[in-house]
Amino acid sequence: QAMSVIEEVKIEAYEEGKLEGKLEGKLEGKSEGIDLESRANIRSVMVHLPEASDEYIANLLSKPVELVSEVRRDMEEAAQANPQNPPE
Repeated sequence: QAMSVIEEVKIEAYEEGKLEGKLEGKLEGKSEGIDLESRANIRSVMVHLPEASDEYIANLLSKPVELVSEVRRDMEEAAQANPQNPPE
């Protein structure tokens, strides 16, 4: 039995949407992974160079100073919440 043109278009649109969704998901996942890696690198520098300013760390790692400041705030909040185990 032959499919109608409308059914074929629906199937094609579904397949295209499915593919676009997979690609978007991969891009979002990659972006999140890069952000997590950047944050880990920033935390590491902060632990090893505790006196370094946010601007210095941002320049050292070629990251936005806003991100470095955000990571510092997160680390300070975590240290206040759990003073026995400071974050690394």
